[in-house]
Amino acid sequence: MKNFILLAAILISSVACRKTATQTGNNSIIGKWELSEYLADPGNGSGTWHLVDSSNPSYLEFKADGILVSTPYSINSWDHYQLTSDSSVIFFRGSEQFINWYHISNTSLTLFGGCIEACGERYIPAQ
Repeated sequence: MKNFILLAAILISSVACRKTATQTGNNSIIGKWELSEYLADPGNGSGTWHLVDSSNPSYLEFKADGILVSTPYSINSWDHYQLTSDSSVIFFRGSEQFINWYHISNTSLTLFGGCIEACGERYIPAQ
C-alpha cells in the first residue's frame, strides 16, 4: 500500500511539473504581447485578418501572478486572468468573467471569442 501511495505521489508531482513547464516555457502566455492583427467577420463566415495601425500600438501583458495589464488602458479591460486549459483562459474584472480561447506559438498569441460572428486578435511578442 505504501508503494502505491508513493507511486501515486510521484505521478501527480510529475504531471503538475509538466503543466508548470508548459506555462513558463517557450510557448508561454506570460509576458508582454503587441496587437498585430484582428479578425473581422460580417456574420457570414467570410471574415479576414486585418493589420492594425502600428503607429498606435496596443499591448496585453500577462503577469505570472494572474494580473493582466492592457495598454493603453480601456474601461472595458479585464484586469486578471486564469488559464483553465491549454486552449482556454478566463478573464476577470471585479465579479465579471469572460471565457476566451487562445492558441500560442513561439511567434504569436491568437485570442478568439466574445462575438456571435467570428472574431479574434493576434499578438506578437513585444520588443
